[in-house]
Amino acid sequence: MSSYFGGYYLIHLRKFDFGRLKDKFVYTCSDCINDSLFGSWSLSWTTKGKDELVSVSNDFKISEQTITEINTWADKNFNDKKVGWINVFSDLDAVKEYRNRFFPHVNDLKVLTIYFPDSEVNDIMQTFMPKGTNGALGIWQNLSLKISETDDINEVLIGYDLIGIESGGEFHSLHCHDIADDLSNKFGVTFNKYGLIQERADWGRITEYMNDEENGFEPVPWYVCKVKMRLDT
Repeated sequence: MSSYFGGYYLIHLRKFDFGRLKDKFVYTCSDCINDSLFGSWSLSWTTKGKDELVSVSNDFKISEQTITEINTWADKNFNDKKVGWINVFSDLDAVKEYRNRFFPHVNDLKVLTIYFPDSEVNDIMQTFMPKGTNGALGIWQNLSLKISETDDINEVLIGYDLIGIESGGEFHSLHCHDIADDLSNKFGVTFNKYGLIQERADWGRITEYMNDEENGFEPVPWYVCKVKMRLDT
């Protein structure tokens, strides 16, 4: 089955503070769980991420001058469609430049790439079609280019995530609900050292389960995505 590029994410891993994964790491791009080093706070024209900006400034020791430089960089690259709303990069060189220019002092950052199987793309494109004056979400914008996954020696598959995408572009991970054991019991999936589903599975049945609001998950559309980690950043 073909898979298509959904975006790059610059992630700082945080240890879980609850559930079966307490004190462990999960390599998810969800900023419910990990820190995204590119966020709404990176753009000068939004007030959405101001609280997050305070946290990022304190946690990663970046100055007001650096924030101003980040804003200038992000605004330009947003207009050039090399970054998108929200948290997502569309261009690998842009990820590398952003990371090396603004966070060279942070050693444990990961660049993760997500890909969506062909079976999910049409639904995402229809569900998140831009309406009125609203701009396109970064994931939607990337998928609209239909960039097929390739065999890149600098990118290694680390597993599969189940993500619930909000209308604003943020997304949840299956781990927001601490349901790894539940999915293992119901569908026979296994989780690897990255905290992700190890192997291909019956995604149709699993996403149907996640999308049934009676099961208690966020009432947003849930999808499977393939997660890869860059080795050259």
